Amino acid sequence: MVWRYLFTNGKQGIVLDIGIMLAKREIKKHGAKSQSTKLNNLIFGKYNTYFKTNNTEFDWLSSDSDEVDKYINDPYCGTIFTAGLF
Repeated sequence: MVWRYLFTNGKQGIVLDIGIMLAKREIKKHGAKSQSTKLNNLIFGKYNTYFKTNNTEFDWLSSDSDEVDKYINDPYCGTIFTAGLF
């Protein structure tokens, strides 16, 4: 089965294929359990650019700054995913 057909948001085509290729390359280079800043930046890096005030790197999550602060202060949130997870 081809990976791009497993997603509920429909066929992703070449974009998903490139993402999988990049994740596999990160795994080969650094290991599946290493955090991948490169993939994190590719996926989430531009989200804040769509908002005028950027006090944190997570402002894109909510317009409620108290909720963003809760997210930042939660030890289980905001981590960079491993290459294997990507």
